[in-house]
Order: sequence, then structure tokens, then C-alpha cells
Amino acid sequence: MHQILHSILSDLRLKLDLRLADVSRMSGLSIPTIRLLEQGRGNIGSLQVYLAALHLRLHWVGVDGGNHGVTLAQGDWIKAREQIILTGQTGTGKTWLACAFGHQAARLDHSVSYVRMPRLFEDMAMARLDGRFPRLVDKLARVQLLVLDDWGTHGLTDQQRLDLLELFEERYQRRSTIITAQLPVSGWHDMIGEPTIADAILDRIVHNAHRIELKGDSMRRKDRNATLTSAENTETIRTET
Repeated sequence: MHQILHSILSDLRLKLDLRLADVSRMSGLSIPTIRLLEQGRGNIGSLQVYLAALHLRLHWVGVDGGNHGVTLAQGDWIKAREQIILTGQTGTGKTWLACAFGHQAARLDHSVSYVRMPRLFEDMAMARLDGRFPRLVDKLARVQLLVLDDWGTHGLTDQQRLDLLELFEERYQRRSTIITAQLPVSGWHDMIGEPTIADAILDRIVHNAHRIELKGDSMRRKDRNATLTSAENTETIRTET
């Protein structure tokens, strides 16, 4: 098993034209730690950070308004109360990367909370009905790293816009947030809807964000196709025609 892991990691790193020093700079891991991982040793947290760095190199299109030296391990961006915005087509690994950031932040003793946007809006709506809304916002505002997954899947209602504005106002320049979205940042203003509120929300989450766009085909589709037998692939083709 260790030999297989060593082969996979080192081969992938070489195919991506990365030296040990490159991976160390991207991930924040020490070179001895990287060597241990490539030998099939080391802890699962460091392995996840290593894989996240390789994933970024494989799928990263670019960063707007952010530092190209964002590290997954050192957490400097959290200390600086900055944001990360991960965009890209479905299946390119946005949620996986966001969770890798979150996992490492937790290992660095930062409090972390993850929620999908549809669930967040449901929780906020219920909290307004039973009087828990102030406590819910206070709880979310105190989390050092809040991961908001599936941003921008639908337009917002008037109340949802106001709820988001209140949440981001409480977190602005106090805490860090990761947002994942299929919708490019250029489309967020229209998605939010009301121009004045959209300006206020985006001003609080975009201007100090590391914007990472992921490219490539869906990993889910690749995994699905890889598990199909030849007969199943034939059947799939017949069904679609």
C-alpha cells in the first residue's frame, strides 16, 4: 500500500512539473513532511493538504485580487480575516477544496462551520419564525471560518437578501469565509437582485477575497465512467440516443 501511494503521489507531482520546494511553497508543508507522505507515511491531515495543493495546480485558472502565495497549511489568510471564493463548473472539486481548507483551519485551532446555502436560508427562515434569529446570526458571526457551499444556485428573495447582508455585516473584517459557486463572480450582482443590497453584500465579501477559479471536466463524471463496465457503457449510449 505504501509503495502504491508513493508511486501515485510522486508520479502526479512530476507530471504536474512540481518540485518538492514548489509543493512546500503551495501547501505550507515542510519538505521532510512531503517526503514522508510520498513514502506512504504521515498523518491524514497533511495528506489532505498535500492533495489539495496538487488539485489546485491541476485545476487552478487564476486568482483575482488575491495573493498567489495563498497557503493551505499556515492559515495566514484566516489571521488576516480574508475570504476565499472558489468557482468552477460542477464536479471540479470546489466543495472538496473548501473542506480541505476547513479541515486544516480546524487543525490550527480555528473554529469552523460548514453549511450549504439552501440549508442556511431554511435555518434562517425557521429562526425568524421561532425567535432564534439573533442567536443564529450571533453563532454564525463568531465562527472563525464559515464555509458557504453552493452559493448562487437561485435568485434571492427580499428577506434572504436582508439576512445575508446582516450576516456579512457581522462578520466583515472580523472573520473569514469560504464561498463555493458554479456561478462566476461577475454574475453575483444579478443573482442577489436588488442593486443597493447587492453592492453592500459584495463589498463585504469580494474586495478582500482570494478568488480561485477551477477548470476541467467533472470528477464525478470521470469516476462514474470509470466504474461502468463495457456492457454498461454500451447500454448508456443506447439510452441516450
